[in-house]
Amino acid sequence: MQAATEVVNKNANRSWTIRFLAIETPKTVHSWTDSSSSRDTNISKVHNGQTVTPGKIPLSTKVTVQSASSAASPPQLRKNNPIEMIEPVLQDAQISYDVKDKVWDALMDESSGWSARLSQLQTVDMDEGLRLFLTEHILADSGA
Repeated sequence: MQAATEVVNKNANRSWTIRFLAIETPKTVHSWTDSSSSRDTNISKVHNGQTVTPGKIPLSTKVTVQSASSAASPPQLRKNNPIEMIEPVLQDAQISYDVKDKVWDALMDESSGWSARLSQLQTVDMDEGLRLFLTEHILADSGA
C-alpha cells in the first residue's frame, strides 16, 4: 500500500487577503516582502473592519503590512454602533410588536444616555435571552 503525499512548491504564488477586525485604518497601507520593496496593496472596507490584499506572494515569503498613518493619527479601534447590531435581531425576533416598540423607543431615546436607556429596557417584560443580548450590545462600546 502506498501513501499519498503532496509536495508543496514553496515558490508557488498565492493571493492573500488579511482581515483586520474592528479597525479603522487610514486609506493608505503598505506591504512588502523580505525580497522586495513596497508593493501594490489594496485596502477595502468591510462591515466589521478592513481587508488588505497584498497580491500574489510566494508561500515561503514573509510579508509585512504596515499602516501609512502618522504618529499623530494611528489606526484606531472602531466603536460598534449597538443600534446597527440590534436592529436586525429585533426585527426578526418572534415577540409581540408591543414589546418591539417599547424596546425600540428605549433604544432611540437620544435625550438619555446609554445607562438610562438600559434601565428603561430592564422594565420591559421580555425574554431573558433577548434582554441579555440587548444588554451585551449596549455595554460593549457605549461607555454606559
